[in-house]
Amino acid sequence: KQSTTMTSDSMSDMLLLDTNVLVYYSDSDCEKHAAVREFFKSQNDQGEQYCVAPQNLSEFFAVVTDSRRVQNARTPQEAHQAINQFLSQDNLTILPVPVDVVP
Repeated sequence: KQSTTMTSDSMSDMLLLDTNVLVYYSDSDCEKHAAVREFFKSQNDQGEQYCVAPQNLSEFFAVVTDSRRVQNARTPQEAHQAINQFLSQDNLTILPVPVDVVP
C-alpha cells in the first residue's frame, strides 16, 4: 500500500527495510536467507509494520537481475514478481518520494 501522508508518529512505529534485507529474504540460496525469514516471522507475529523506499525497490531489481551480484540471477519478470509479492503485504508501506526530489 502506498502512503501519501506520513507523520513522524506513524513512521516511528515502522522498520525501514534495506535493500540487502529484501535480497536475503527473496534469495533462498543466500546464507542469510533463513535468518532473515525467521526474523520476519517473529516480527510479523508481534504485528510489526515495515516501510520501504522506492529506491530500495529499484536497487533490489538491479541486484537480483545481475549475475555478477547474485549466484542465481532472476529474469526481469521474476524480479518484478518478487517486488509485487513484497508490496502485497498488508504490513508494508511504500514511503512517498518527497516533492522536492522529483524535478
